[in-house]
Amino acid sequence: MLIHCFGQIYTQWGITNATKTASGNIGIGQDNPSAKLEVVGDISSNGINQRIGFDTKDNFTNATGTIAHYGMSISNNPAKEPIVSHSGYFGMNFFTEGLARIKIDIGGNVGIGSTNPDEKLTVKGKIHAEEVIVDLAIPADYVFEKYYTGKSSLKSSYVMPTLAEIEKFTKENNHLPNVPSAQEIKDKGLQLGEMSNILLQKIEELTLYIIEQNKKIEALEAKVNKKKSTEMD
Repeated sequence: MLIHCFGQIYTQWGITNATKTASGNIGIGQDNPSAKLEVVGDISSNGINQRIGFDTKDNFTNATGTIAHYGMSISNNPAKEPIVSHSGYFGMNFFTEGLARIKIDIGGNVGIGSTNPDEKLTVKGKIHAEEVIVDLAIPADYVFEKYYTGKSSLKSSYVMPTLAEIEKFTKENNHLPNVPSAQEIKDKGLQLGEMSNILLQKIEELTLYIIEQNKKIEALEAKVNKKKSTEMD
């Protein structure tokens, strides 16, 4: 049984530590609640459909009334997966020890160790991973395809440079053709997927150069052996 008026709330066990004001605000552990429900103390709740919603003008505040975060809602979708969303202007920040560790900006970019992510994931620091999978639009197999068939459906514009062309280019530029220079990598960083494909292209080209050189060596050896055989006769 619960009886209340504007003030203390009573039950059959006596006065509770709860208050209801004339405006309809309810306080638990709080005699003068300033919100529809204000609780001083810990709250324990469980269930599969819990929701906390805020407008962008509303705020999360700490115990002293200082604004902590704003415009954030915690809910769950029909698949019962928890959602944390933000509808404000400055994205979401996750702090530890008073420092911003993770940032999600309004464009969906995520920063770890960076508060100004310029890509979908920006990490300021080292990454430790067991495996990294990079999608490539055009794999470097066009090197072999063009060499053996004279054309490539993967990259029709590809032309394998001669060793003389490579020698000339490296003398003038101090790096291989189609490979970023040291200054470019220093200024813009290194794109892992693109660089991996470039290196694979160079490996395939080197393989073909070795095959060509081996054929020339075998042809020369055959001539030498034939000459030796003729001289012995």
